[in-house]
Amino acid sequence: MVLSENFSNRTEIFIYSGLINSVFVLAGTFKKELGLFQLTMFGIGAILGAGWLFAPAKAAAIAGPSEIYAWLIAGVMLMLVALVYAELGSSFPTAGGVAKYSDYSHGPLLGFITGWSIFLAGVSYSALEAVASAQALSFLYPPLASRSGSGLSPLGIGIAFAFLLLFFSLNLAGVRKVGGFISFLTLLKFLVPVMVLSFVFSFRFNPSVLTSASVAPSSLGGVLMAISAGGIISTYSGFRQPIDMAAEAKNPKKDIPRAVILSTAVSIALYTMLGAAFLMAVDWHAMGIPIGNWKALLSLHSSPFIDAAASLGAIWLVVLMLLDSVYSPMGESGVYFTTSSRISFAMAEQGYFPKIFAELSDEGVPVKALLLGLALSALFIVPFPSWYQMVEVASGLTVITYSMGPVSSAILSAFTSDGFRLPAGKVLRPAAFVVTSFLIYWFGWPYTMYVIGLALLGIPIYAIYARRLGTIYGSIRAAAWYFAYLLTLLLLSYLGSPVFGGMGLIRQPLDLVGVMVSAFAFYAAGVKSGMPHMPPLLLSSAFEKERKRLQVVIMTRKR
Repeated sequence: MVLSENFSNRTEIFIYSGLINSVFVLAGTFKKELGLFQLTMFGIGAILGAGWLFAPAKAAAIAGPSEIYAWLIAGVMLMLVALVYAELGSSFPTAGGVAKYSDYSHGPLLGFITGWSIFLAGVSYSALEAVASAQALSFLYPPLASRSGSGLSPLGIGIAFAFLLLFFSLNLAGVRKVGGFISFLTLLKFLVPVMVLSFVFSFRFNPSVLTSASVAPSSLGGVLMAISAGGIISTYSGFRQPIDMAAEAKNPKKDIPRAVILSTAVSIALYTMLGAAFLMAVDWHAMGIPIGNWKALLSLHSSPFIDAAASLGAIWLVVLMLLDSVYSPMGESGVYFTTSSRISFAMAEQGYFPKIFAELSDEGVPVKALLLGLALSALFIVPFPSWYQMVEVASGLTVITYSMGPVSSAILSAFTSDGFRLPAGKVLRPAAFVVTSFLIYWFGWPYTMYVIGLALLGIPIYAIYARRLGTIYGSIRAAAWYFAYLLTLLLLSYLGSPVFGGMGLIRQPLDLVGVMVSAFAFYAAGVKSGMPHMPPLLLSSAFEKERKRLQVVIMTRKR
């Protein structure tokens, strides 16, 4: 192994212990009971939730029938990001790993900001899918829906919270039982989408729908905005969930990257076909919507696929989808409820949350972290009692958390030669960073402002613990580029194309060129600003040999 060009000329690399090492021992009490199948089910279980029921209509409301291009483009882009995280998860298998990589590569300030965003995204997704289940039940019991039909009634909100309580109870039983439950439910969740695809392609197969002029991407902006704001990214985002369970994996260095890549590949194939099936199944007259009024799809009171099946007279399929519309998002909520507790556990390990959230029960369950997730998920339900409203917040937070992965991967790849290695990393890592930058920009103004503001809301919380944690030298300098990067994206979003809510001072394609050029520049700045420091237990033996050869000084300092 040879150190990457980013570090070969440096004589000092700081690696800390202190709080992390003292708590890191607790991670050893996690039960290593998850194999490749269970880990893959965590990924697919997070992918296959409310998205297949709701996202096609949301995306079509923005991009029209060209939504199918959005699914394909987003799939390719997300696979690029998934490969980066597959390498990170394989190289550093630890509980809630996605919340730690920025800390390892750039220090505590940037580590907390990204970890905070990931944590908020996790608890918001848990709430989002619980709301989706309750909304699906409103098709059978209308009092669960609000009078306007755009969200849940107080009774419906109570049902959504009851689902969260169910997930909490299941988690108390231990990771083996949770993994078995999620695996069973994920396999069950596959049944109805496959039946829907078979039904539509058998009885309503009309390839001309996919090749007609109306499907041509005449509005590229609408297609691109549908990727972020249309719930597509939200739907694809479950590929990182196996990484959060790495401390409980039997063979994390091999199984984590496999589970991540398999989850992403399955999602691309499944959702692209579902997007095509939705276009074929739409019956404007039966749904009471004027022909071609795609935006009106958001006014539907239940899942668009349920309405489409009812319009075709497939009552048996409606019944199956009604059942699936409850347990499918319920299963996804269970995945995020479980993994978000590992994120809060990781934040406590890093010293950003109180130490009590890094405590484990005798069964290896972070009970207090689960309680924290339960409380915050409930808070998300109250102001956003609709799947369509919550997806705006959850999608944006998810996109923000992607951005640090490629930069951290470039810096941390020097510390290990074990596990999965990203092929052509010098090309794919900056490309993945450009992808995440596009996703943030496509989310559209003013949502870019809302989401970035929510992420930066973590700074005051970090300040509360900063005195107790101490300050690692250069932490502010190491994080400065990232804040400049976010502010640049905000400015481009505000001044950019009206298609993405901007002022129109920078028109297409110049706005996209500006995002790409600035992304490359900030990627280089981020790699140059790296300040790697991590628990010695995570270092590979190959790095230790290289350290001795180069006479690199590893210093342990208390945080």
